[in-house]
Amino acid sequence: RGLRVEVPAPYATDDDIQSYLDRLRNQFAELVVAERAATDGDHVTIDISGSLGDEAIPGLTAEDYLYEVGSGAVVAEIDENLRGAAAGEVKEFTAAHPDPDEERELVFTLTVKEVKEKVLPEVDDEFAAQASEFSTAAELRDDISTRLSAVKKSQAKVSLRMKTQEELAKLVEDEIPQAMVANEMQARLEDLSQRLRAQGLGLEQYIAMMGSTPE
Repeated sequence: RGLRVEVPAPYATDDDIQSYLDRLRNQFAELVVAERAATDGDHVTIDISGSLGDEAIPGLTAEDYLYEVGSGAVVAEIDENLRGAAAGEVKEFTAAHPDPDEERELVFTLTVKEVKEKVLPEVDDEFAAQASEFSTAAELRDDISTRLSAVKKSQAKVSLRMKTQEELAKLVEDEIPQAMVANEMQARLEDLSQRLRAQGLGLEQYIAMMGSTPE
C-alpha cells in the first residue's frame, strides 16, 4: 500500500508525433544546390583519392562521389576537412590507417565539386498523399498519434510491471534462500533448453557455440 512508481506517458506527445513526421519528411527530402560552405547534414559531390605510400587504394578512390558531411562513413578526417569547404576547394590531408599494425598513414586528396542541402517537404495534404495512404495531413497526424500511442501504452505497461517489481524487491530485507535461487536457475535452464530444441540445438551445443561453460 502506498507504493509509487513513475512510468513513461502512455500516449504520444506532440514532440513524439513531430519526430516521427520529421523522419518521414527526411525520406522525401530533396537535395538542392547550396551556394555556401558545407556543414553537417549537407551532401557534397567530391572527387576523392586515397593512397598508402605510393599506391592508390581502389576503395578510397572515386569521382563524382556523393558524400554526407558528418556521416563518418570513411574516416573522421574527411568530415573534418569537408566542414566549411565550398565548391572548388581542394583538401589534402592524412589519416591514421584503420589497421593498428599499419604504421603508415593514409594520404587523401579531396576536390569539392558541389554542395547540396536537404530541403524537407512541408507537412500538407500533398505530402500526406505522397507519403501515406491518407489524403490529408490531419488524417496522417491522427494515424501517427494512434499508432505511437499504442506503442507507448504497451511500453508503459511493461515499465509499470518492471518498476513495481523493483520497488517491491527493495521492501524485502530477508536473504533469499539458496534453494529458491537454485529452483529459479533450473527453471530458466529448462526454458532455454526447450527453446533451443525447437531450433534443433542442444544445450551443450549452445554453450559450446557461445564459448561459455555450464557454470
